[in-house]
Amino acid sequence: MKSKSIRSAVIKAGTKPGSIVYTGDKKLIPVKIELMAYDPEEVVQKHLDIKELDDLDMSKINWINLTGVHDEKIIERIGEIFKLDALLLEDIVTVGSRPKYDKYEDYLYVVASMLSVNEETGRLKQEEFSIVIIGNVVLTFHENEKDIFDNIRKRISDKRGRIRTAGPSYLFYSLIDSIVDQYFLVMGTFEENIEHLETSIMQDPETNQAREIYDLRRELMNIRNAVWPMRDIINNLRIDENVFKKYEVRYLGDLNDNIGQIVDFISYYRDMVMGLYEAYLSNLSNRMNRIMMTLTIFSVLFIPLTFIAGVYGMNFRYLPELGFKYSYPLFWLVCTAIAAGLFLFFKRKKWFMK
Repeated sequence: MKSKSIRSAVIKAGTKPGSIVYTGDKKLIPVKIELMAYDPEEVVQKHLDIKELDDLDMSKINWINLTGVHDEKIIERIGEIFKLDALLLEDIVTVGSRPKYDKYEDYLYVVASMLSVNEETGRLKQEEFSIVIIGNVVLTFHENEKDIFDNIRKRISDKRGRIRTAGPSYLFYSLIDSIVDQYFLVMGTFEENIEHLETSIMQDPETNQAREIYDLRRELMNIRNAVWPMRDIINNLRIDENVFKKYEVRYLGDLNDNIGQIVDFISYYRDMVMGLYEAYLSNLSNRMNRIMMTLTIFSVLFIPLTFIAGVYGMNFRYLPELGFKYSYPLFWLVCTAIAAGLFLFFKRKKWFMK
């Protein structure tokens, strides 16, 4: 199975640099453009048509959130309106882009991985999230309609905190902060999945658990690939004093500490998953040993009985015991005594598995 990055490279092979080619699955849903324009006194929230982007009120902070990057013409038109570099537009429509930070003359561009957990399957979902800050405008691009920024919208609407009075750089920081907070929620779910699988392995190891361990390892690698580049991104943002205020730089420092903590969690969970695999193999081996011991004990019980039955089942005419009146009950008595003696011997040696 090809990764998103490999698939994107294959689709774009042969195209010139800066070509706006969407590399994800083709979708029929329309692109949605949501505007949230605000200042300390007023908030305007509405859906826009692409033509209305030419008439923004630049005295306010304008957060333009575009859902659905599969429409290449709309992405190209946004690039024309805000005079965005073609390579930037190419990254927006490329599924599987590595998280990164680019600084242009008049704007900043960040690609981050937005992580969540599928409520039905409990598996990891990963989506690229692009942010551009240009003047009083913050542009965000992502593919799926559901996002993780309702808390920011509510803070803007309810005038909570300093977000309404701060500049676009604070909104930019708040978006990154929400993405990092979501990482903690994902790691919490990941930990629950590990603990559940650990309990299941200890109680009753099954063959399908190997697949679950493999899936956890793969998801952990995806989380690491999403989180690790964020350290470089945040460090680059911290040194850009022309964009961020001093208190925002401190907030970014705290954000960097959170990323470091998540990286530590990833390392810890990686060791746990490896330990789960070893525990799975060990328990599976112990289970097989118990089965083999049980079969061995039954075999040993029946070996002397089979020997006796074989001797007196031979077709010789003169066997002294055949003429004895009580030969048959004596045969069963001897067999029972041998079996009982072996059973007691095994039990005394504690060879029976509980």
